[in-house]
Amino acid sequence: KAAWKEKRRQERRYVPSGLFTLKNGLEDLCHHLAKKADIRFVPKFSVDMVMKQKEGIVVKSKDGSLLADHVVSTVILPGKLSSIQRKSLTVVNVAYRKKLSIPKGFGYLIPSTENETIKGVIFDSVVFPQQNRHPEETRLTVIMDQKVGPEPIALDALARHLQITTAPDNIYVHEYPNAIVQPHLFHKEKVQAMLPRWENITWLGTHLNGVSLNDCVLASKLAAENL
Repeated sequence: KAAWKEKRRQERRYVPSGLFTLKNGLEDLCHHLAKKADIRFVPKFSVDMVMKQKEGIVVKSKDGSLLADHVVSTVILPGKLSSIQRKSLTVVNVAYRKKLSIPKGFGYLIPSTENETIKGVIFDSVVFPQQNRHPEETRLTVIMDQKVGPEPIALDALARHLQITTAPDNIYVHEYPNAIVQPHLFHKEKVQAMLPRWENITWLGTHLNGVSLNDCVLASKLAAENL
């Protein structure tokens, strides 16, 4: 057990190129930003209207109004932008308290031409072993379109693809409605042409800049530098 703890300590020091994670999920990033940034956070502020006035931009909600010099919007606006096609995802996290025989690597994705019930599987315990809670542990993430009864679909796919027939010790399901934008040719140019052209509003979001965390971080950095 001591040797395993030392191995975990060494693994924490090594971050694979292009892959990273946070111990308690991406929500940790929001909490740290709220603590470190010298700005006021107003969570759960449901925006009903954005108005341009002489003194600045007024953001209205049923809970009150905010006056801003500059607004950065990451939401898909109603109206023309509502025509952007998006897909919902279901993610099933499956955990076993023993080491199963799975290939080494990130995981696999399945082309839509295969007409499979899932989109792919990520080998979490292989990609990020530093997050394992036990010396012998297997964690998998099964990704699929939004479906009714995702747990049996996920377990059936694992049995067919990886010959895993053992019942999992833990299984969690997360739904992400309209999570993935479906871009077409010249998507960014078409979307930008639909957006209102206000000098003191910056438009960001996965519908413009891409769905990956890398895309979001880069777009945010460039937007902040241009403010």
